[in-house]
Amino acid sequence: MSKLTIPQEEIMSSGHLACQGCAGALAMRYMLKVFGKKTM
Repeated sequence: MSKLTIPQEEIMSSGHLACQGCAGALAMRYMLKVFGKKTM
């Protein structure tokens, strides 16, 4: 099994309207980290 490495850089800003533990916001945050800055 290979080890996953998630970049430390945050792409999602802190001004979103979701609550801190919202599953949708967490999923979007990790997706943006994996897909990178050029994600629309």
